[in-house]
Amino acid sequence: MALHFASPLNELIQFSDMKEDLEKGRGPLAVSGCTDSQKVHLACELTADIPLRLILTYNESRAREIYEDAQVCHPEVFLYPAKDVLFYQADVQGNVLSKQRMEILKQILEEGRGTVVTTIDACMDRIASPDEVYRRRLEIRGGSVLDLTEVTSRLNALGYERLPQVEMPGQFAVRGDILDIYPLTEENPVRVELWGDEVDSIRSFDASSQRSLEMLDQTVIYAADEMPPVKNGKYVFSVSVLDYFDEKTAVLLDEPQRLAEKARGVSREYQESMAARLEQGVHTDEPVPEMLAPEEVRERLLRPRTVILTTLPQRFPEVAESRNREIRGKTAISYAGNIPGMIRDLKQMCRNKYRVVILSGSRTRAERMAKELQDEDLPAVFEEAGERKILPGQILVTTGSVHKGFEYPDLR
Repeated sequence: MALHFASPLNELIQFSDMKEDLEKGRGPLAVSGCTDSQKVHLACELTADIPLRLILTYNESRAREIYEDAQVCHPEVFLYPAKDVLFYQADVQGNVLSKQRMEILKQILEEGRGTVVTTIDACMDRIASPDEVYRRRLEIRGGSVLDLTEVTSRLNALGYERLPQVEMPGQFAVRGDILDIYPLTEENPVRVELWGDEVDSIRSFDASSQRSLEMLDQTVIYAADEMPPVKNGKYVFSVSVLDYFDEKTAVLLDEPQRLAEKARGVSREYQESMAARLEQGVHTDEPVPEMLAPEEVRERLLRPRTVILTTLPQRFPEVAESRNREIRGKTAISYAGNIPGMIRDLKQMCRNKYRVVILSGSRTRAERMAKELQDEDLPAVFEEAGERKILPGQILVTTGSVHKGFEYPDLR
């Protein structure tokens, strides 16, 4: 769902100038004045014409808020989680995190579009390079020749576990001429049936009931984790997730001072952890993961299509004076169940020709709210997809959710 929140913003010269600067790669830019959910809205509308966007913030809870708020403006939003490199060998969520991360890396490699939200520490750990991830894929097509012994070896090399029956992503099973694989990047496992050494059919199926779901022409199996390959006890072909985003990507930095503080803290903890391991004589057969230094990450983030987002006005040496702009915003009033107070304020806003959007959690609730506002003689309309243009003095009720309401006073 993409709401028409940008139509009023286009009336601001600052907004139009920033959008033009971004399209022509004149960044980095800096914009101040907006708070919380409003920053997410501004970021999404600024980059609406750029296929791939990366939003970087300082902790997981803030990343979750941005992820949920961004879904109001963009249909394809992904949350890329950070790994805990301090406890990487005892990470009980390892497979879950690897699945989430590989799904997003696949989206970037294959589709090259969407909004990826992540934290600064997720950009500091090393993962396999895009070329390496793409090279290691296993493609199985209908009608092709398949050597089960060779495929079994390939799957083992990709980190898949062989079991009598697949139940979880990252597993595979062989029974006679049937090969079941649960790809890490798919919602359901796939069954490959052979006729001799030829692929007779490929279908997805439900892991619990074993019931077939859909016939497929092909299936593509990505590695069971995103870690780079190992050679002589060290990781090779390792990069940051930032290397998956080219110069055409819009990069949005949420409060860079807090980003820098977080990066320095993570780096310090990592160095202390590694030093403690050496002192205690801790040794494993697994190679030790490496991390990018905060300075390296910072350099990679300052790009032609980077936007720095701050609530308070700040000046950055990397940003030209003409690229510093302010868009005045503020958090909307929270009524906490005070319906009469909300009705009173809405009537005042309509008299002052404000354009108002009310988001509701479901279509039923949104329709009911629009009807109740109409009963109060308020010019409210309901539009599920938000395709109706917001007019001055009008209230648009639609479905969706943001963590905090917001207002652009200069635009009413």
